Amino acid sequence: MRKTVCALVVFLLIGMAGVASAAEPTQVIRSAVDEILVILRDPKLKAPDRADEQRQRIAAVAEKFMDKKRFAQITLGRDWRKLDPKQQEEFTELYADLVEKTYIDRIREYTDEKVLITGETKANDNKAEVSTVVVSKGKEIPVVYRMYNDGSRWRTYDVLVEGVSFVMNYRSQFNDILAKGSPESLLRQLRQKASS
Repeated sequence: MRKTVCALVVFLLIGMAGVASAAEPTQVIRSAVDEILVILRDPKLKAPDRADEQRQRIAAVAEKFMDKKRFAQITLGRDWRKLDPKQQEEFTELYADLVEKTYIDRIREYTDEKVLITGETKANDNKAEVSTVVVSKGKEIPVVYRMYNDGSRWRTYDVLVEGVSFVMNYRSQFNDILAKGSPESLLRQLRQKASS
């Protein structure tokens, strides 16, 4: 269950990167949630012979709105500077592929969860958090979206599922690899995952 919610959150995170420039944080979240849920709830796309089509539509939404570089940069944190520009570019693509490959089948397990927006808190004009609850089979899972305003629109830079940060989770894994090896070793591991 938690994996399915995390998968849903990941695609919402990716999908929210470029929604409506004038929208407030809550509107951005609501728009992204609605768009992803329409795909997931379409009964025609739940048929096994339409699985590839559903995957492609979800991927298309993610690709349409995804700010892959920013997402990758925030996840690596200070370690981003250890990679040269060519490595940063490759990491960005491999990381986006990893996220998509890891979660796209899990998100298809979505049955009929509901996403309720429960609040918005602005730290200042450029940072905000939108709190939601994913309701599934009587269980409520708190999900908080951390967002920033890049000057023209609100974008999500982290998601906390039951208090666990998505970005920090991946950052921890990648930082461990970089602490023991080189950027090339990180890229090599990501290449292996991409080809498996």
